[in-house]
Amino acid sequence: MNDIESRLAEAMAARANAVEPKDENDALDRINRRLGVTRRTGLAVLGVAAALALVIGAVALLRRDNGNTVKVGIAASTTTAPSSTTTTANTTPASVIPANPNTAIWPFDSMNRSFDTPEAAAKSFAVDYLGMTHARVGVILNADSSRADVEIFPNDRGSARTLVQVAQQPPRGWVVLGATADDIKVDAPKPHDALPSQLTLSGQSVAFEAQVGVQLRPFGSTTSLVQDFVMGGSTELQPFSKQIAVPSTDQPLVLVLFEGDASGEQTFTKATVIPLDAAGPKEPTQAVAQTERCEFVTINLLTGDMSPTTPPSIISSTRLPPEITGSAPTPRGRFGTIAFFDGDRISSYNPANGKVVQLVKPAATPTSLDADDSGRFLLWVDTNHDLWKWSGSAPVKVGSGFNSAAW
Repeated sequence: MNDIESRLAEAMAARANAVEPKDENDALDRINRRLGVTRRTGLAVLGVAAALALVIGAVALLRRDNGNTVKVGIAASTTTAPSSTTTTANTTPASVIPANPNTAIWPFDSMNRSFDTPEAAAKSFAVDYLGMTHARVGVILNADSSRADVEIFPNDRGSARTLVQVAQQPPRGWVVLGATADDIKVDAPKPHDALPSQLTLSGQSVAFEAQVGVQLRPFGSTTSLVQDFVMGGSTELQPFSKQIAVPSTDQPLVLVLFEGDASGEQTFTKATVIPLDAAGPKEPTQAVAQTERCEFVTINLLTGDMSPTTPPSIISSTRLPPEITGSAPTPRGRFGTIAFFDGDRISSYNPANGKVVQLVKPAATPTSLDADDSGRFLLWVDTNHDLWKWSGSAPVKVGSGFNSAAW
């Protein structure tokens, strides 16, 4: 909630009691009268909840007694806005907002080392990170001014290809973001998926004696925390699937699936390398909102219960730079980016590099927008006074009858 909303709430607080229903019947009568005026307020979060159970997708219910309990339709509702899209350059699905999609696997942050060309970065990664000491560089594919895929082969004779994904990150130069071997195709996990306690590996592979090695390494290290293997095909691509226990850690890890060099001349002959994010934060289960009657309430998003609360503290508003046009800017948590409405979609602005990424298309213009501390979850109220939440896929309508809301 911004300063203007807070001041408005304070100015109107004295008027709230004047419109307070006398009892449950009075409350129901008022809502029925408002239904004849406008469809929007018929969905308001001011109704009656007597012995009625919460029904998914139903209108909001209100019970005014000593318990001061309110229920709203919550996440189970099937009412959603248009599906979300993203304009990021990679193919990370919108269901997970990457903590940092450009996190470099190589060179390590601790190294005083940089590479002036994509080939140099890919060759060093193959030799020093994967142990392919005889690695041969092929051609550059899918290149533009900031990204490229570099072919790496195990030696002068070998045909097993690993494509190393590199990107230019000034002032560091060219860095490695991941790698994909033609013979080790991974369906799950995807790059920057959040690490669960049990990591499911699936895909197709072909390798000597059908065995593909598996490692989980911390960022900034070649030492593996987990060493395992999966069985695919020995002469042609065959599916593999396995669950691997992930060590208890709050740090991101690098997944390496590889074929060892049977000749013993080097460590690997090919590898698929995937960065994985630390275990993602859970979606918040509680929000604070201001109703159309300027009452402040706490909403339990699991049960639908809504109870009166005191106005939240006023927080200084976030500002966008002059070159970025948008409304309702709010910080997106620890990642340092700013979420805002660009006139069409809720987008994310990164002050570090000036880039804007579109996140989700709301059903109507947001008038209040907030992000949780992790930056992964959004909450907004639109011009229809509808309350929505978003965790990366399609937005979910929580309820109606609100002026603003925050996690």
